[in-house]
Amino acid sequence: MPPPNALRTAVDGESSVTVDDALWPIVIATWFGRPTEDLVDRYFEHHSELLQQARDEQTRIILISDTFATERPSPLTRKRIVERTEAQPEDVRYLTIDSFIVIENPVIRGVVMALAWVYPKMAESKNVGNLSLALEESIEALRKAGIAPPKHLVPSAYQRPARPQAA
Repeated sequence: MPPPNALRTAVDGESSVTVDDALWPIVIATWFGRPTEDLVDRYFEHHSELLQQARDEQTRIILISDTFATERPSPLTRKRIVERTEAQPEDVRYLTIDSFIVIENPVIRGVVMALAWVYPKMAESKNVGNLSLALEESIEALRKAGIAPPKHLVPSAYQRPARPQAA
């Protein structure tokens, strides 16, 4: 497993996902372009590693999926998201204190609502209008769970990762 607090990026053509765990136990996945099945698979592989890290450290995490630069995924990619979500281990619900989806685009809001309709467990994620709000709510959720939030976290100062160059 890569060292903790690393920025990890998967690129597939013009699309990518960057996972930032520098605010551990808050994990931010920023999606760029049209998600592909390969990117979804690579993201979930990394997510499994983060869940194992949480198990090893006997802690719990908060996941933020930032869709500000995401385009509408294909039907096959949406199906893959549901399949990979369904295949997660049973303890994912315990290990994940909260999950937020940052949605700034109405088209993506419709995609997320449709996915939640097809797979109701996805409706457990909280949709928020901006990243700063997701981080503020994450701090509160960590405190309620008895976990100290990252001391250096200032929600309004978080800088999204730059969009990676196409492979």
